[in-house]
Amino acid sequence: TMATFGRQVVKQAEVIEMTRTSLLAANVTTMKAADAAEALTAAVRQFNISYEASERVLDAWNNVANKNAVTAKQLAGAVSLGGVAARTAGVSFEQYTAITSALAEATRQAGSTLGRSLRMIFTRMYRPESLRALEQLNIQVREGTKSYRSAWNILSDLASVWPKLTRAQQIDIAT
Repeated sequence: TMATFGRQVVKQAEVIEMTRTSLLAANVTTMKAADAAEALTAAVRQFNISYEASERVLDAWNNVANKNAVTAKQLAGAVSLGGVAARTAGVSFEQYTAITSALAEATRQAGSTLGRSLRMIFTRMYRPESLRALEQLNIQVREGTKSYRSAWNILSDLASVWPKLTRAQQIDIAT
């Protein structure tokens, strides 16, 4: 694991911290140290988290895994494939972990499948036709004239109206 971090040209203190966190992950999750090293690297880079704060990532995954029917490995797999799209859509690491956890519990899918699905959702929801469909439901998608609300906020608003929608409206929004 130290070699993994050493190849990333990070400071020695960062290498030591990431190695420590990876070894801790091997003890408290079902991931091996090398897999944890790769997963932690993906999370800190994709969500722009400092290497020194890598334990925050592990804590989040471990806490969610302990309280829900999801594993840290699923959460890590989802980050590696969907994290950049989530961050670009204004979703924080913690919010992404919550969304992934809910999907994992509901679908029992692998983290990689969840990550690919979320990447697709986050990239498609800002297409003009998607934005129009959301606006037709009176869901605010813009903040001012030049920026969009975060995907987390848009999805939260959608969740509040979802039960009131007809099946046809739900299908239109979902596709």
